[in-house]
Amino acid sequence: MGRELKHKEHLECVRNSHGIVIKKACMSCERKFYIDGVRRCGRTGKKVEARKVCEHWELSSGLKNAGKIRN
Repeated sequence: MGRELKHKEHLECVRNSHGIVIKKACMSCERKFYIDGVRRCGRTGKKVEARKVCEHWELSSGLKNAGKIRN
């Protein structure tokens, strides 16, 4: 938890189970939450920025289903 967030010039990308490419960053993390419109980290409580990522990143549940066909 004491590690610093790293600014990455070129974001790493991952594919979800439906083949959709997702940028690996705080903006797509399951642990993020909002307080008064400010995005915060669920582990540290700190304000996060879109182009930063930590080692605890986990794909958000909404993005896990991106590209899924609705019935």
